Amino acid sequence: MRYRRTRLTGSIRMHWASVPFLVVLLVMTSAGCPSPRQNCQCGRGATLPAIFVDANILLGFWSLQDGRVPSELLLPLVELGGNVLITQQVADEVNRNKLGVFLRSSAGFSASLPSEIPTHMVVSREMASWNDRLKADRAELDKARKTWNDSVRPDLANAISNNSDLTSQHLAPLLRSAVMPSEGQLSAARDRRERGNPPGKRSDPLGDQISWQQFLDAVEGVRRVWIITRDGDFAEVVNKSRLLNPLLRSELAERGVEKVEVHDNLANALRSIKEAGVHVPHELDEAKLGELQKQEAEAHYPQPPYLTWPDRPWRCPQCHTVNEGGVLSAHPSQYGGWSYWAHCRRCGYKWDTGEAYDD
Repeated sequence: MRYRRTRLTGSIRMHWASVPFLVVLLVMTSAGCPSPRQNCQCGRGATLPAIFVDANILLGFWSLQDGRVPSELLLPLVELGGNVLITQQVADEVNRNKLGVFLRSSAGFSASLPSEIPTHMVVSREMASWNDRLKADRAELDKARKTWNDSVRPDLANAISNNSDLTSQHLAPLLRSAVMPSEGQLSAARDRRERGNPPGKRSDPLGDQISWQQFLDAVEGVRRVWIITRDGDFAEVVNKSRLLNPLLRSELAERGVEKVEVHDNLANALRSIKEAGVHVPHELDEAKLGELQKQEAEAHYPQPPYLTWPDRPWRCPQCHTVNEGGVLSAHPSQYGGWSYWAHCRRCGYKWDTGEAYDD
């Protein structure tokens, strides 16, 4: 069987790649480390650790499904307070995209119940009781679906549109402190795009490039940085770890950065930051961080059609089961000819991988 990427690839990238790279810069500006611990590894001086937080991490606080970030991680980020520097690009892009992220992730109210046992197969009171319970559960599910669609979802969407939802209120002090780029940073960002250097793409508007240039200036002399992103423009995945693009690493090294960590999981990044001795005002113990790390990771399994081949775990959009690989069968393809279709092992939902059926 040969692998061939198809038009679905565009669907993959549009899911999150359509949101330009955003970055939150955490720069400690005190004369000393804010941590009371003596073994802080972050380095002392005029500036201390810096953290990148990509768009799909921040916007994950508004997502109910794919890309969802646990609520418990919001305050640990927010409570870093005056130590957080946000670019104007961050403020604009978060405000522009948060409503869309919520609406797309909340569009489907899906919950599946098993089928009732046909009357001609009912041979016991227990089976009859089972059918009665299913009917009652289905009625409650229909009622909940109607309430969600008619009032809960519209109310939440209206609050997000008005910036009155709790997430927007929590992040408001940080977004209001957004820093505009200098003319020099804008010029460097344009040059970066023209040369085709990461992050960002030459065909996209300036965004990623501006934030990166501001970050480079902010981390001058900083010894250690954390980059939290799932964007392939920044890092490649190798054995579940992310390795920073060599060009970006070289640019950081030129500014005195000695150690770079790339994470695609905010909980895991906070654990690393905490272990480095950086004081996080809103404390999360090791057990809680481990639990949140798992929750966050499970929320990032892609759903069809955001992948072209079931060569990694994927979440069924109908029953939400995480499938390791998938059962494959050949069917007429929406792209012409025949292709392999993957099936959810639990509910049977199937989708066109776009991989040509060659047999």
